[in-house]
Amino acid sequence: MNKEKKGKAVVSALRLLKYRPRSREELRKALDSRGFSEEEINSTICYLEDLGYINDVKFMESWCYFRREVSPRGRWLVKRELLSKGISSESLEKYFDRFYPPEVEEAYLRALIAQQTAKANLQDNKDPGENRKRLTLKLYRKGFDRWLVHQLSEEAKEQIT
Repeated sequence: MNKEKKGKAVVSALRLLKYRPRSREELRKALDSRGFSEEEINSTICYLEDLGYINDVKFMESWCYFRREVSPRGRWLVKRELLSKGISSESLEKYFDRFYPPEVEEAYLRALIAQQTAKANLQDNKDPGENRKRLTLKLYRKGFDRWLVHQLSEEAKEQIT
């Protein structure tokens, strides 16, 4: 492999990493779709790992932070996203609870349900049961634990009545 092709692969990878962190497998697929050879891809990934630009554990940590704080999603959905991005099951087992503890999901759900319930109470033109149903379905779609959503919705319902 000549240095020019390797350089192009590194530049392409760095361009991708400039926008957001990526997992090792995500970067591999992106470079493959850009027509780089397997040897160029492996060489580029090893080089970038040595420099610290690619680290699946740090990627998992940043993805969990994003999904907790910026664009909240439930633990179930975040796990599925990480698996689809090439994070190994072993890494998920080992690190996921540290980066996205179950208590954080519950605290976020409590706050969201309280916020949405208060908002719905201000709008007296809608049926409270319909509002609860819409909120519950929204939380299911965002990947939150169904049992926890149901339990916290019931708690909120009891507090109102």
